[in-house]
Amino acid sequence: MSENQLPRFFNSHLQEAADKSLSSINSFRSNLDTISSDIKNLEKWLRETGVCLPFKIQFDQRYEFLDPDRHNEANDSYQGRGRQITEQLAWDRHEPSSHWRVIYIREVTTGEFLFEKGTLARVSSDRKEIEEYRPLIEMPGQIRLRAYERLPELLYTISAGIKPEDSKHRENQIWEVVRSAYSKQG
Repeated sequence: MSENQLPRFFNSHLQEAADKSLSSINSFRSNLDTISSDIKNLEKWLRETGVCLPFKIQFDQRYEFLDPDRHNEANDSYQGRGRQITEQLAWDRHEPSSHWRVIYIREVTTGEFLFEKGTLARVSSDRKEIEEYRPLIEMPGQIRLRAYERLPELLYTISAGIKPEDSKHRENQIWEVVRSAYSKQG
């Protein structure tokens, strides 16, 4: 059987599902290659244009309850140990290579969580750590597929952050802090 040839299944429901899924299954590798190419081209373009300032966006946040028996489904509340998992995309210098890259970050906060009516009411964290910090291009396909849709947002964030008027505003803020510090000394 060739790589893209649809196999024949004895189970008629499986065969129907395979027939309907043929296009998306056969294009999966091509889609990942396209995503990888776009990530590489974005990195190259940003490096060649000299954008060497860090930027970060959050693209997902979810919670895991570590004491599931303490989850009250009737009023959608929970009080107990949990993990907050935050996923981010960043344009940042990657070590040890010192190259600027599109970085995938997974940060996990562990602690006591209180949810009331499905809304986070309080967190008392005892540990916050970065579980993953590496170039997006090196991440498994599942993560690249999810993060890919958020690359335009990262690019818009970078663009907004390097506009000359924003730079002038930041420079003015810095000088205000410097003037304030010197006026307190004098």
